[in-house]
Amino acid sequence: METLLRQRASRLTDGKGNDAALLALWASAWFRLHYEGGQRKYDDLSRAIGASLSDAQWRELLEQGLKWWRRPLVERMGQRHRLLTVALEGGFPVRVLAAGEGWLPRYLRGVVGRLLGLAAMPSPEDAFAVADAARDELRDTYRQPAFIALAADLAFVIVELRRQAEAVAPGLTPSTVLDQIRPGWRDELPIWADTDAARRLVDGILAAEKIGRGLSGGAGCVRVLRRTPEGWSSGLRLSLGGEIKAGALSGLARPGARLGVHPHGVLARILGEELAFLDPPGEDEDGWRLRPLTRRTELDNVPLDVPIDVLIQSPDGAARVMPWPGGEPERSDVITFNIDKEDATGPTVLILAAHGSASLRAERVVVTAPEDWTLSWEQTPCDGGPLPIGRTADGRGLWLVDQSVLVKSAEGGLLYCIKTNATEEFRDRIELRGFLVQDFDGADGLSVFAGAPTVSCFKGRTLVKPLDKELLWRRGGGDPWEEWARRRPLAGVIDVMWRDAQTGFVRDRVRAAIVPRSARVRREREAGGWRYEFEGFGELEIAPEPAEGLRIERHSGNSFAFTFFSHPSRQVIFALRMPNAGRSIRIALPFPLPDGIAGWDGRIVPPGSEITPADLGDLVAFGGGKLTLCCELKHAEIGVPARYVSGDQEVGLRPLSERIRSDLASAGIDAWCSLSIIGNSSPPWRVRLFDSEVRCADGVVSIAGIHDTGGGMLVLAGRPVIAPAEEHQLASLDFADFVNRPSVDLPADMDGTWWIYLRSGPVVRSRPSIVSRPGPPPPVSGGLAATALIISASDRHAAIVDRMRAISADLDSAGEDIRWLRDLISSLNGLPASTFDALVALAYAPIVLAHLLLSADEAAQATIWRLESELPFLWAALPLNAWRAAANALGRSIAEPLIKAGWEFAATAALGKQTVDAAASRTGHLDPVVAAALAAANLIPRPRSIPSILDAAQDFVRRTYDRGDLGVSKQTSLFRTSELAAFLPESFATKFDPMHLESLDAPVAAASAAKSGITLTPTQIRRCKEAAAVDPTYYVSAYAAALLNTER
Repeated sequence: METLLRQRASRLTDGKGNDAALLALWASAWFRLHYEGGQRKYDDLSRAIGASLSDAQWRELLEQGLKWWRRPLVERMGQRHRLLTVALEGGFPVRVLAAGEGWLPRYLRGVVGRLLGLAAMPSPEDAFAVADAARDELRDTYRQPAFIALAADLAFVIVELRRQAEAVAPGLTPSTVLDQIRPGWRDELPIWADTDAARRLVDGILAAEKIGRGLSGGAGCVRVLRRTPEGWSSGLRLSLGGEIKAGALSGLARPGARLGVHPHGVLARILGEELAFLDPPGEDEDGWRLRPLTRRTELDNVPLDVPIDVLIQSPDGAARVMPWPGGEPERSDVITFNIDKEDATGPTVLILAAHGSASLRAERVVVTAPEDWTLSWEQTPCDGGPLPIGRTADGRGLWLVDQSVLVKSAEGGLLYCIKTNATEEFRDRIELRGFLVQDFDGADGLSVFAGAPTVSCFKGRTLVKPLDKELLWRRGGGDPWEEWARRRPLAGVIDVMWRDAQTGFVRDRVRAAIVPRSARVRREREAGGWRYEFEGFGELEIAPEPAEGLRIERHSGNSFAFTFFSHPSRQVIFALRMPNAGRSIRIALPFPLPDGIAGWDGRIVPPGSEITPADLGDLVAFGGGKLTLCCELKHAEIGVPARYVSGDQEVGLRPLSERIRSDLASAGIDAWCSLSIIGNSSPPWRVRLFDSEVRCADGVVSIAGIHDTGGGMLVLAGRPVIAPAEEHQLASLDFADFVNRPSVDLPADMDGTWWIYLRSGPVVRSRPSIVSRPGPPPPVSGGLAATALIISASDRHAAIVDRMRAISADLDSAGEDIRWLRDLISSLNGLPASTFDALVALAYAPIVLAHLLLSADEAAQATIWRLESELPFLWAALPLNAWRAAANALGRSIAEPLIKAGWEFAATAALGKQTVDAAASRTGHLDPVVAAALAAANLIPRPRSIPSILDAAQDFVRRTYDRGDLGVSKQTSLFRTSELAAFLPESFATKFDPMHLESLDAPVAAASAAKSGITLTPTQIRRCKEAAAVDPTYYVSAYAAALLNTER
């Protein structure tokens, strides 16, 4: 076609319609094959066919050609776009991939991932709806119905092919499976896939990860409602993928160091484990990559009206609380949910769709509103009415609707409209922007503005200007609504409403707090406390909130003196209220104290208190300047050096809590840690793994040492010794019940031997105890499960060790034991791994450990990887031969079943290698130290550049001095033993102060153990873990240098 056009280039303007049609057809193909992004130019087309046409002539020819093909012109902002039209007609610009632009594959993977997340096979209509909903991920010029329809067609076919591949060989690379079972499948795709770029695109989309409904696949969450026997319960669905921009992490990031992502606030009480870590960006990148560490992403009992926050923690103790995307509190009167799952009796799982008035594509939705509100069909007359399907714990009613519905408040003053089966989705919303106060924070989660904010109204994604009488505000529920344009509020808690002037529908309603722009708070020392003076607050009445142990004195005007005589806190609360207004603005002001430990809410933990690592993770050490904390492990039989943690003014204790938990879990249940602040003469805090104890006698369990959990339920849990992965709820009571009835009868149907313990959400509160009940235990098949029935501890240990050796020698026949171990590890949920003898023995079975990690999927890998924090082993010190043996076994587990099914050997070998390569790559992403070990084992490519060990050591020493983190002067290294000394660099002892020697040796000792098969002692392993936590940059560099270089 291009040759023909070259021949006719000089005659294209002769007015022949077929030439114009041919030109339009060719231009669309040219954009598909050759367009590399950027501005589209007629000159590019002219050069391709040797034509000398002006832009005006091109416009006329393309318009004639499109008219000949009966294709409509794209119009945007009142302009006709010929080039854009032919580009969209051509379909996917495959060279966009070769040019390195990632927006297209990201968009397509997201669409496919969301379709894969649907329970049933999606329809073409579902595919278009999902593709259109994700249009914001497209470049602006491609947000056209024709291009979105093409993306939807491709995604629909991809999902069909993916499901077919998974039905034949789940877990294997879909494109490879399809090559075997459906040759020519690429020809069925609505995309030209004859280039390497297009093949990579298709293969990447085909392997897209499933995305839970309501999520984007990046960092975020969505509110859900789940039906339970007691009613509807609000929950949360988490997403821990994608990236976070570096700007959001300023002040926390340091070169080469990962950041931890931990639950905070309400989320921490529901999910006690680390959520994810953030890998630092590479060269020319701006995003920190999220690596999930928890499999628990479907959470229950998360109120709709609480914010979802996380704590971002750096290894040096710096921390910041930040909102998680999608976690804004939902306080709307009317909230609409899409149906995610249902059974024969109706919906069972609902996903947040919109709040306020909205137009939604779904034919059926569930609307929630206060129980005393009324719902009626928008179009009347209609048979029946919205179907009530239950209520939530906070008093919301739920109605199932299958057509547009009106929602009216009890007093009739508010009217919302939810439209269903809409051709295009619109969610009306109000956005408030303005100056936020700097001197204090809102205590109730409301934004506090200095002066009236600017109100912006959006219909879907489009900013619209409402009529003056459509934008209203008021202070109290009984106050009349006032027009925002006529008189703006000066101060107080206000509701802002956008109400349609024609229909009276409330399009959205939000709440905020306003103080005058002149408002200031000054704080000065007074006696043993602080004086607060409020200036410029206008008509706002100011009143301090009482608190236990707080003495308040009011001076002249708005001046208050505060002193704590007991139960001190790092913050105090004031209420600001307009005269005769019902609602107050609650604000929090800092109350500086001498050094100590407190919660993020300001609550002080008294010195000498007993706390658990779970409690410690939500605390912060504070002081007026440089802080140094000392942590000493106390155990009758173990002597280890103290840990020291330093920081300025505030040190988040989450990293220290994890190290203490690791120490306590490894040292034994009876060990404890002493925690003190250097220079503080107060009694040290005592950190224990558990804060209570359960005892059992004659089928009755008594509980000692329990304290209030802040309103959460306490659960007495149990696990049969022969089926330890199965946790059973034996009793569930609140704290008051346990106080009034401190003993619980065990269920009569408990047979055999059980572990029992007390749990509060994700936190295990008591040490597990063994209970023997009458009756024979159920039979077990053998293997590791059978060792639990051996009564003698020494005999049981010997049997477990023998079984681990057998598994290591023949991984191919150990599938049942590997599944048993993986299920047990995945089920721990806060229970120490050292509870179970079989998991303790894993520390001495490197081949089994390597196989568990390599063969697990991404979610399970994170749980297995965390075993290192509780058991006395190092992934970095696993022998390289263990990694190779595990990889070979994984490859055989893929290839051998396919050979038996009739596949050719060459195809199965290639598929086995692909699986091993993918598993090794996935495992390497867990930790750069593990990546270096896998590279040394030739399972992943070696890095292009390997650091110099001497350069890395010099950088470590410089950073240590820069931080002022000199710790305790020590002149020896516990790694300088007869076995290890030959592997450690002599230059460490000659070039650097001996106080650094042990820290410098640690990663080299781990690498030497991996290369030579030397077994490190538990004390050496603990020291390696500490060195990795203190300076991960040096640890990674030195380990890689020692393992991959030949220098010493």
